Amino acid sequence: MLSRMTTVDAATRRTRKPALVLAVLCLITFMTLLDAYGVALAAPAMQRELPATLGQVLWVLNGYTFGLVVMPIAAGRLGDRFGPRRLLLAGLGLFTVASAGCALAPDGGWLIAVRIVQGVGAGLLAPQSLSLVTHVFPPHRRGWALGVSGAVAGFAVAAGPSLGGILVSALGWRGVFLVNLPLGVAAGVLVRSLMPNPVSAAVRMDVLGQLLLAGSLAGVTYVLIDSGPGWLLALAAVLAVVFVAVEFRRRDTNALIPLRLLRNRDFSLVAAVVGTLPAAVSGMTFLLSTYLQNVASMSAYAAGLLLAVAPAVSIPFSHYAGAIVDRRGPRPVLVAGLAFMAAGVAASAVAVAFRSPVALLVPGLAIFGVGMGVVFSAPFVLATRSLPAALIGTASGVFGTAQRLGGMLGLAAAGAVLRADSIRDALLVPLAMLILAIALSGFTARSRPSTA
Repeated sequence: MLSRMTTVDAATRRTRKPALVLAVLCLITFMTLLDAYGVALAAPAMQRELPATLGQVLWVLNGYTFGLVVMPIAAGRLGDRFGPRRLLLAGLGLFTVASAGCALAPDGGWLIAVRIVQGVGAGLLAPQSLSLVTHVFPPHRRGWALGVSGAVAGFAVAAGPSLGGILVSALGWRGVFLVNLPLGVAAGVLVRSLMPNPVSAAVRMDVLGQLLLAGSLAGVTYVLIDSGPGWLLALAAVLAVVFVAVEFRRRDTNALIPLRLLRNRDFSLVAAVVGTLPAAVSGMTFLLSTYLQNVASMSAYAAGLLLAVAPAVSIPFSHYAGAIVDRRGPRPVLVAGLAFMAAGVAASAVAVAFRSPVALLVPGLAIFGVGMGVVFSAPFVLATRSLPAALIGTASGVFGTAQRLGGMLGLAAAGAVLRADSIRDALLVPLAMLILAIALSGFTARSRPSTA
């Protein structure tokens, strides 16, 4: 029956050019991450030239996050129904047009509005890459493909601030957005000519579920970003409860998040792990950035360069770890990556506790970076190895939302502990999250590496 539910088949996989498909997906990943990490360098110029208030500039930076939290689950389900190629084209179109709107913004309010739209476009794109890797690459090559994608993501995170600074220096703050226009158009042409479009005719759209979940996620996101009112968080909780009640009554194939997806033990456990990873990364980055600037008296630029050690180190390890996932299976690689990340946090906490020279933070950051690279490809391979093709897009969307919410929750938790205690003690927050992730990973099912 599953073979009739989706149009993708072995012949489709063989006739496509997987390496070219992966290259285009990496281009899209780089473009969206550059906007996430490079725009911060344009903030002072935006505030000065628009002019804009500090609050408006912060919302320009955070507004992008809105779409990346609210959209992925719905976008993943839409990708299952209409095919990932169509969703990629829609997302690229929205992202590119919104980028032009950002570059032409006459004031702060306009810039915030189109920046949120740009984030919605990026949110449409995010789940489709993981879905296409699963459809285009056979099981024994998916780890390698995700490892390559992880290397590109690591490079974008490491180089994003520097590239953003170069664009601002050469073209002004509007240049950070203008660069997306040729990239977006080129990516759209390549997607249209290269990408397969596997669809599942059995999937019907759950409009009510999408609206309820989007409203709940939007409320939580606003509260986390801007310390919104308590009533908004209560409203988000009510919408979440109604969403669960509505989904429970629907037929499984029509639900936004089908129950059979949540009943899959590996998927549910790994989804929780995927949420803890960005929580740990965001918490550690924020705390060490605060330490370097407020305690060690480093400039923001110098602190940024030092913190770039971790994503820079992750680049080669992400590539090689993906190949190891294919040979050894995902679970041992996932646990090893989490252990490296935990060791890196612990080493950094020791350096902070003893007020060591900042150079002694480098080993901890490097170890953390090794873990970031090793851990990238394993979760998705582990979580989707037993899922039917018709649920891959939805699974990708759940992962995308878990990652973004996890990052914000980690940042909020680390900040809360920091206000009450020291940076050293606050570093225990990301360490505890990683230990929890290791424990959850241990409950996933053992499996041999795929040879099919």
